[in-house]
Amino acid sequence: MVNPQLMEDVLAKLPYQLQFQWCSKLLGHSDEPHLEDLSNWMTTMALAARMLPSKAEDNDTASHKLETCKKFLADDVKTRWQHTIQNRLCIGCFCWGHRVDSCSNKKLCGEQGCEKFHHQLLHKKVKDPDVEVFMMHTNYSEMSTVRSDVHLKVLPVIIGGPGGETTVNAIMDDGSTISLVDTELAQKLGIRGRNVPLCMQWTNGQLAHEDNSEVISFTIRGTHTGA
Repeated sequence: MVNPQLMEDVLAKLPYQLQFQWCSKLLGHSDEPHLEDLSNWMTTMALAARMLPSKAEDNDTASHKLETCKKFLADDVKTRWQHTIQNRLCIGCFCWGHRVDSCSNKKLCGEQGCEKFHHQLLHKKVKDPDVEVFMMHTNYSEMSTVRSDVHLKVLPVIIGGPGGETTVNAIMDDGSTISLVDTELAQKLGIRGRNVPLCMQWTNGQLAHEDNSEVISFTIRGTHTGA
């Protein structure tokens, strides 16, 4: 599949050194690179990196484990998430080179009864319900007052899966590179996929994490006749 925009988005997330190596690889090739080509190349680079001795081994010192790092432990949960995602570490064991869905050391968090597969140091403690409700109402009031003129592009579409079809209102986001579907809707239509942790970042630098998200396939069409 050739998707220049998606290819550019993926490359932008790579370290400069890897971007340079990829561009060097393309020199002399007239064919447009496919996403599959980039994926295969990244897999090869990841395997090669795993074969290199760690800096700790080079210096004959003990491995620096993230879960015992004083600086990491002193950070708040949001900063820990940012560090983990930005360095492409597994959220289950803090190792590089794989995701939590393929991690052989993953286990349930267990903090406050949490049943998600992430490290305990990434668990966001549940706040006092009264405080949480107050914050939600406050934020809603401020948003209603300050941003009452915000308009969203909404389009009725028909979503289909193994369990049938249903009409929903889709919010159109021109800047998004993915399509999101609510869990309840996916379950209603019998749509299942593979678990892939999701990290979303907005233009203001805010991050949102969902380690129980799934990559799914479904049909989507317009509501008019012949769509």
